[in-house]
Amino acid sequence: METHLRCTPEGCWRVARGEKSRSDDVTPGMECPAFKAQVALAALKGDQTISQLAEQFGVHVKLVQTWKKQMTEEAATLFAGPTQASELKQQQEQQAELYEQIGRLKNGVRMVEKKVAALSVTVIL
Repeated sequence: METHLRCTPEGCWRVARGEKSRSDDVTPGMECPAFKAQVALAALKGDQTISQLAEQFGVHVKLVQTWKKQMTEEAATLFAGPTQASELKQQQEQQAELYEQIGRLKNGVRMVEKKVAALSVTVIL
């Protein structure tokens, strides 16, 4: 029996084709992003209309359109590669290190200011 993923507020479920509601024989399926990707890819294929896909996957037409649009807009980021991701991570680590260094320097300045204030001698002329 052929199955597909159905995404509900409770999660995604693998159900038999044609089954309209969640019943006892439904087993947990993949995560919702996988389901959304499956629907979006089917929409991008263009073999069926958006309405047919919405009926096939048991979701609203607007969801199919939204997921298709999201897939096309964010497809380029899939191929950004690990180089850009590692550069971003490296920049974030460097930024955190610099903020930590700024904090240490500020504390050092405060300590020096307190010591200078304590050592200050008032001269009466």
